[in-house]
Amino acid sequence: MVSPLFRTENETRQQLGRAANFTYTFAAGTAADVLTLTGYMSEGNKISFVVDIGDLYVAFDATASITAGGDGIVRSTLVPAGQGYSEENIFLSSRISAIPAVSTERPRIRGVVWGR
Repeated sequence: MVSPLFRTENETRQQLGRAANFTYTFAAGTAADVLTLTGYMSEGNKISFVVDIGDLYVAFDATASITAGGDGIVRSTLVPAGQGYSEENIFLSSRISAIPAVSTERPRIRGVVWGR
């Protein structure tokens, strides 16, 4: 993961000048990058999304997974159907990845990322 840039006080008070909307419907049981920031902005600093139809595991700047790593920890966040997620002062450098929690479901994710 890329380390966040240190910002001056003036930079942190500026509005986020770029935005990228996304909507993605999954094929059953497949993981995908729902948004790649390249081409939209150099970094994402605010995110908001909602998950429709089925539960999703979501990961930022990494590949989403429903299984635990070697240390026994699942690094993706479970977002249940009908729920949303919002975060400010976040640092996204590359992508948002997700995978359906149940392999037979075809969930949909809709959202927006704001950044510089």
